[in-house]
Amino acid sequence: MLTLPIILTFQDTAAQQGDPRKETICDMFRFSCCPTLKLTSFMTLITIFDIIMFIVVIAIGGTSRGDASAKIYKNFLTPNMYYLWLFGDKDAWYMKGVGGFPQIWRFLTPVYLHGGFAHLLSNCVSQLIFGSMIEAIAGFKKTVLIYVVGAIGGNLLGALTSDNVSVGASTAIAALLGAGIGWLILNWKNLESQSDMRCMITCWFSVIIIMNILFGFGAGSSTTTATSGAPKTLIDWYGHLGGFYTGIFIGMATMTASFNRNVEYEKKVRKLGLGLLIFWFVLGFTLFYTVRKPVFQPHPNM
Repeated sequence: MLTLPIILTFQDTAAQQGDPRKETICDMFRFSCCPTLKLTSFMTLITIFDIIMFIVVIAIGGTSRGDASAKIYKNFLTPNMYYLWLFGDKDAWYMKGVGGFPQIWRFLTPVYLHGGFAHLLSNCVSQLIFGSMIEAIAGFKKTVLIYVVGAIGGNLLGALTSDNVSVGASTAIAALLGAGIGWLILNWKNLESQSDMRCMITCWFSVIIIMNILFGFGAGSSTTTATSGAPKTLIDWYGHLGGFYTGIFIGMATMTASFNRNVEYEKKVRKLGLGLLIFWFVLGFTLFYTVRKPVFQPHPNM
């Protein structure tokens, strides 16, 4: 098992490459950005699935370009909003089931949908790079857990705080970053004898989080405003936040401890992480299905 996968995944890259003159662009990207990534990795499989879903939605529903009735920004390969709704975007009205059956699958399905080609590309690259690093620590099964539960937690907070309709894997990607922070918290005492390493890992995570926040100001997912119903490009910041701290809780509870083990401290962190995770979901779903009063969002062609 890799003991320092986040920092040291590049150490054997040169040995893996062989003759660099024979590298393809895909080889260069993998060796430089995600050397632990494999075809059977969860991050590879989920990225392929995201791309397939994007193609399917556009193949069935077409794009919004040239559709005057959609009144949506003409981004490159922007799917028809009605079909994003049909395939399960985040819509608090339907998630709560006002006047009908609660469509609880919408807490997860938005993560497989994207509001345009640029949106899909940025999320796929992000989850391949950062997700593969987390998968190198956590393994396949725990990465699936972090991705799925983190997406649900992110969409739960997004649905609690906003009526905006949204799609995208960003909530799950935020959960992966949060899980890295959870891993750092779990190993904080274990790293006391390696203060330089602890500082380096802390700085690395801080830079990645800041970069994601800054990048968020320049890219968004297709959403519909709660007041006018006019589509607008927005960032679901609450969804990101919910995914991030859900990921922290999961990371504290499930990630692998390394270095000089401090078992007593690890037990306390795992119990705290599990307790916070349960508390968040119980509180969040209770508030959503009792006091939350979402506003209906009209979709084109509905």
